[in-house]
Amino acid sequence: MITVDRSGTFGNNVWQYAIARTLSENIGMKLKFIDSNAHQWMSDANRFPDADFPDYMKSSWIRGLPNTKMEIDGNVVDESINKSVLLDNKNNLFSVSQNTNIKIPIHFENYDYIKHNKEKFKEWFKVDSKITPRIKPEPNDVVLSIRRGWAGYPESLCPPHEYFSKLLKKIDYERIIICTESGGPNFGSTDPYWNNFLKEVDAEIIFAGYSSGSHSVLEQFETIRMAKKIVLTASTFCWWGAYLSDAQEIYYPWMEDLKESFVYDEDRYICVTDKILSKCVSRPLINPNASDQSNAPEGAMTL
Repeated sequence: MITVDRSGTFGNNVWQYAIARTLSENIGMKLKFIDSNAHQWMSDANRFPDADFPDYMKSSWIRGLPNTKMEIDGNVVDESINKSVLLDNKNNLFSVSQNTNIKIPIHFENYDYIKHNKEKFKEWFKVDSKITPRIKPEPNDVVLSIRRGWAGYPESLCPPHEYFSKLLKKIDYERIIICTESGGPNFGSTDPYWNNFLKEVDAEIIFAGYSSGSHSVLEQFETIRMAKKIVLTASTFCWWGAYLSDAQEIYYPWMEDLKESFVYDEDRYICVTDKILSKCVSRPLINPNASDQSNAPEGAMTL
């Protein structure tokens, strides 16, 4: 049997589900998703307000995504056998046999693992039909995802406002919709980042932040998914919103957390490099070169 214990936040959980269910279907093994006490501190109930998740949503493993079933039928083997599938050897992930029990940890965020299963993902990760985002992007709006330190996310991974202002000058758009967890200045944020950002961008800006309670997590996810032009940051949440979208332009910063998940076989993905991004790292003392710009894909946009 394949067992997946929840770890991380919404986007991490979608990656966990995508990897595990794909593996389950490939080798015909039973799949079970759990929430152990070890990860209770990051459970949905603690991460998001109860108002975001009414009771009818709580039967699925990822709340608000009703097709993320808690169990998938398949073969079961002797539970005394154990094997951990580790990220450090990607050749093992889909070569495991049917007579092995598997426990899947977090951080299998590698595009090569999932690139052949997109149509199934669109079905598995449909947001509950009762969720209607209050902000619906127009075709020539650009949606920016900017993450500013929520849930332990290292603020050092957030690109400086100068990066976004330079990139926006290369995009044709009418309005900017900013999806962020901090809410923005319209919702009481005192983060100086936003004041600097607003000084540099001359456009109508709409904030769709969820920490303020103005827009739910799922509304924001749907706003990203509905956009035709998307600017990403280092976040699994916006990665999945963009990947499941029908966007025509997805601007992808070449940064540490995003390198292994770059969607290299879709023309709509535009890899963006900038010397500013080289300084955006989560562990500057341990891996200061994690966002090295010199190894970007051929044809990347350089700011």
